[in-house]
Amino acid sequence: EIDYKKLFAEVESDFAVAPKKKPAVVMNVGKGGPAKFNPLDLLSASKGLTSTKGDVNKSKKNTSEVLIDVHRAQNINIMLVKFNRITMEALSQGAMGLDATLLDSSAVTALQQFIPTSEESTCLKAHVKKIKNYAIKKSNSNSEEEKSEPPASLGKAELYLLAMSKVPKLDIRLSALGFCLTTKETVTSLEHSSQIVFTAVEEVKGSKRLQCILRVILELGNVLKNDGVVLEENQINTTATSTIQTLSRGFKISSLNNMIKTKSNKNENILEYCVGKLYTIFPEMLQISTEMKTLNDASKISFPKITMELNKMKSGLNSLVELYKEDKDIFEQQNQQKEQKDDNDNQGEASGSNSSIHLVVSEQSISRMENMISDYSMKIKSLEESVSSSLSEFDELCIYLGEPPGSITIPGSSTPGTTPEVLFGHLQTFVTAVTNATNTTSARIRRQNRLNPHK
Repeated sequence: EIDYKKLFAEVESDFAVAPKKKPAVVMNVGKGGPAKFNPLDLLSASKGLTSTKGDVNKSKKNTSEVLIDVHRAQNINIMLVKFNRITMEALSQGAMGLDATLLDSSAVTALQQFIPTSEESTCLKAHVKKIKNYAIKKSNSNSEEEKSEPPASLGKAELYLLAMSKVPKLDIRLSALGFCLTTKETVTSLEHSSQIVFTAVEEVKGSKRLQCILRVILELGNVLKNDGVVLEENQINTTATSTIQTLSRGFKISSLNNMIKTKSNKNENILEYCVGKLYTIFPEMLQISTEMKTLNDASKISFPKITMELNKMKSGLNSLVELYKEDKDIFEQQNQQKEQKDDNDNQGEASGSNSSIHLVVSEQSISRMENMISDYSMKIKSLEESVSSSLSEFDELCIYLGEPPGSITIPGSSTPGTTPEVLFGHLQTFVTAVTNATNTTSARIRRQNRLNPHK
């Protein structure tokens, strides 16, 4: 017998390719019992040789054609999970006809992230043509040509890109469909914002308490300005050279908040002092917060943002109108081709080949687009009138309070127009300060009454 252990004792050093842990050699067992051991089996295992079948599979994998990026294909497959019950043809036809019953807002957003590029469309169409040519050649070929390798079949991601590439102006159509899906909600939100401005303007202009408090503050400011002297109209020296006694006839709304910063010798600010005086003679006047309940919401309204959203909707409507005109022309061409097909079969075949390049425009989609254009045009027009009216009302309030209007730029002045955020924000801060000062004064008086019940 041959001592194989001694014979191959130095096999590792001779070949220097075998792993430290030698792989187990499995011998096939047939019907005739154990197979005879072949020393070459050990050498094959030591060299890490792969099987012939593995080499063939590896060769096929390397020669397969890559149509789209692998990571992009994975992301598309993940996105298509939400469209499991929709065929690729129905999905592309829904995008073509702006079918809001098939595609919701989230679906449109997902589709917008995976719009086929021109390179992908060209590559996929060429591959489809290659598959068709192979099928034709196979049906008419001899035995040797049948052995040629067939083109790779298209995956789900490739089928999606191929179907969506047949939709003309896909990006514009998806944007128009997104506009259709969000217009109703946007119009409702902007109309609500306009109504808030209307309400806030009415509350400020109709508040008698605010007028009285502002008048008291103006008088207090004139007293402090003239060293504690209360001036009447007939006491004012109107000569041009006199600047000793003056009388302010108004103040900026923004200066109301400065009353909180200025404090007296008793460590109370001017607003607390004023509220304390009013509380003793007319406490009902200080309940100003009951008359202006929408100031906080109005201070969050931005006319530039409203205008931007309005312009965005107008742009979406214009895109929808352009698509409608183009689809209507395509629809008329389809009808003409259909009539020609009845008269001439050859022309009908040419028309049929053209339909494979772009999807068919249905009469239902044309009617749907007409209804959407009519509906959204009226809504946007009504919203535009509401926004314009609320802006005019706000400008009137600015003039009423002596502030520069928001929609008017003063010539030669760098001062911007007043905005709802600024005007209503100052008023909301002032109303909150008056309420807090009233509560503080009320608590102080109740505490004094408890300490001196007989006073």
